[in-house]
Amino acid sequence: MALPALLLSHFLLILGLTLLVAAIVPFVPDLRFLVEHLHADRFLYVWDFLFRATIPERYQPCFYLNPMANIIEAYRDILLHRTWPNWSALAIVAVLGFGISLLAYEFLTRNDHLYPKLVQR
Repeated sequence: MALPALLLSHFLLILGLTLLVAAIVPFVPDLRFLVEHLHADRFLYVWDFLFRATIPERYQPCFYLNPMANIIEAYRDILLHRTWPNWSALAIVAVLGFGISLLAYEFLTRNDHLYPKLVQR
């Protein structure tokens, strides 16, 4: 029952970050090369090794500032441990993703007239 809520919050985060990168890349073309080399599977391997238990207790709040840490922890809670995820962390991730989506959409619509000029360069 919790998996659809987790998928929705994960989708909102991905949507927001994708829209933001899509809005910025025409202005900073070199960012495209960085984005091409950052694949999600590489991050998942890194997060797999950086599980919460291996991080010292005093650094764990900094670790959970990354929204993907909360998403991956929720996937583990639901799929592996069959427990409810941290709903407040999922809500924060969903609100963050929705906010980034709105910000990126506003940036895209505000600069819509500039994109054809940037492509012609």
